[in-house]
Amino acid sequence: VKQDFELAIDDILDEPRGFNWVLFFFDLNKYDMKPEYEAQLDELLSAMAEYPGAVFEISGHTDSRADDAYNMRLSQRRADYVRGLLLKRGADPASLKAVGKGETEPIVKDAQTEPEHEQNRRVEVKVIEGEDENSDNQ
Repeated sequence: VKQDFELAIDDILDEPRGFNWVLFFFDLNKYDMKPEYEAQLDELLSAMAEYPGAVFEISGHTDSRADDAYNMRLSQRRADYVRGLLLKRGADPASLKAVGKGETEPIVKDAQTEPEHEQNRRVEVKVIEGEDENSDNQ
């Protein structure tokens, strides 16, 4: 029974529609990227090139230590910032949608420690349209 369960998880992870790139982590109350994450931009652009015609959502996220309105603004700034960096590197503006999600989708719910909060302060990139065009791209 345990093997069947593991197989089911493997099948889900191998879905071609599973493009979800957790990109950058941010310092508290900052929307500019930590320098150590800049190398990820080139890796991300290479991965995105495998999805021609796709539209990508760049979602900004925050931890829960400020009020909702502030966190929504900050998360939008984070998403806009990463979108801008991708545009500077040649990404198609029509393929990038920046969305602020505030603290609504934490990786670590009820975070208590700074490392837990840091995981929630991030930007993710995922395919939101056009993923079916890649079904032969494996």
